Amino acid sequence: MSALVSRTGSRFAVGPRLRGLTWLTWRQHRAAFGAAAVLFLLVVSYFVWQRAELSGFVDRYDIGPCVGHGCGLPRSDSVSKTPPEFAMSRLQSEVIEPLSLGGYVLLALPVLIGVFVGAPLIARERETGIYKLSWTQSYGPERWLAHQLALLAAGTVAMTGVLAAVYRWWWGSVDHVVRDLQSYTGTNTVHNPWYVAVSFFTSGPVFVGVALLALVLGTMSGLLLRRTLPAMVLTLAGTVGAQFALVSALPHVMPPETVYAKPMLLGDTQPLDTWWQGDDSAGFLLRSGRHVPDGMCSDKYIDDNTLSSCLTDNDVVKQWAEVHPYSHYWPLQWIETGICLVAAAALTLFCLRRIRHRP
Repeated sequence: MSALVSRTGSRFAVGPRLRGLTWLTWRQHRAAFGAAAVLFLLVVSYFVWQRAELSGFVDRYDIGPCVGHGCGLPRSDSVSKTPPEFAMSRLQSEVIEPLSLGGYVLLALPVLIGVFVGAPLIARERETGIYKLSWTQSYGPERWLAHQLALLAAGTVAMTGVLAAVYRWWWGSVDHVVRDLQSYTGTNTVHNPWYVAVSFFTSGPVFVGVALLALVLGTMSGLLLRRTLPAMVLTLAGTVGAQFALVSALPHVMPPETVYAKPMLLGDTQPLDTWWQGDDSAGFLLRSGRHVPDGMCSDKYIDDNTLSSCLTDNDVVKQWAEVHPYSHYWPLQWIETGICLVAAAALTLFCLRRIRHRP
């Protein structure tokens, strides 16, 4: 009989069974895992759908591959289609706005992870009193927290990594179309370049780093406050504050490049994806080798003759500016990701030490 039961029972054992702390973590967070899976599928589906819509936009407004190479005219066999000039007026509503919406959804995701996954992790155990049972087993509170954080961090990395990759695939396609239209029409249209927050912090590894930091911030908040709702509020404030700090630090974590050109032609000689560092980081180079601010002649501008006289009178030989070219994208990504990971690791160690000494 026992052999029969064993053989019968083996029919239902599909794959490895969860045991110990892994099973406990699944039981405690299965609702969060389910909600995350639904959200993940919805967001990915929206990104893929919008990427398909982009192909329709390219075909509908006759943006052929020849446009980006300066060929100039729409395809001659598509008289019924709208020329690319009109596509510029539709670009914002049909392409840029959906792209921005997707980016803002991703920017909010680390906040949701920290508030609804990280903050209740320990605070809920405290409020319900379950910690008296779960932390007195053979593994203890420190091992319990380490295991919980490891599994939640693995799920966070997997989900945010895929989302960042899919969003970058979509954003890259939009950026290519925008460049084609700009090249054809000569118009520097407003879009989401690589250095704005809604693009930079959602399309690379820094998105994963911010999500991990938010998870650990929520865990620390629950450990210190021991109440779920106050921990969620503190996590919300801390995660948003961390995001603003990362955005503010972005232009300063890597030295910009200084570029030069003939006076008043600097903007024409730089690619459209160059990140200019503002009026305080631009000016004129005098024949003596001294750098002077841009306002020396720009503030006196009345017409082209006045500007030309000012440049000549002051012995201006070149115009200069500090910029971050597109080649800085990946170095900046990894630097900011490293900042997030170091902060997350430090907070994790703090939480493990704190729960060991003051469970």
